[in-house]
Amino acid sequence: GTDRSASVTLSLPFGNMGNPTYGIDRQAEATVAIVGGQGEAAGRSITVRTGTNYSTSGNDMEVFVDSRNTSTTSGEAAAGDRRLDELEARDSYTFDVIQTPSCVYGRDWFCGDLVTAYYRAQSTQKVVGVSLAVDDDGAESIAAEFEDA
Repeated sequence: GTDRSASVTLSLPFGNMGNPTYGIDRQAEATVAIVGGQGEAAGRSITVRTGTNYSTSGNDMEVFVDSRNTSTTSGEAAAGDRRLDELEARDSYTFDVIQTPSCVYGRDWFCGDLVTAYYRAQSTQKVVGVSLAVDDDGAESIAAEFEDA
């Protein structure tokens, strides 16, 4: 896709966004990774990593990361950081895309592109899926799936 976040904005004021919802998915969130490296029992290498979302005031959800195939402390740290990034709470946006003369799918933006979405907060979203449908009267509808870029 192409980065069109500077030229394509989906928002209520522009009339190309409908039924928006905003939430934060914290169900699988982890903020501390305990990384087990090589060795066994008391001889096992252990590295503890904290995520960018860690807070000393009670936001300490832990996850264990098995990193026996890593032979260095920096490799263990990288494995823990990757897992924490995967499990970080993310903002989630869902909304309907409304075709407008100034913002048309297939002309102005495409699947795989980066676009700007604005509802409560501005974010860059990657278009990861698009479904197009035409009803019996010839009316088109579009459903797009987005994820944080």
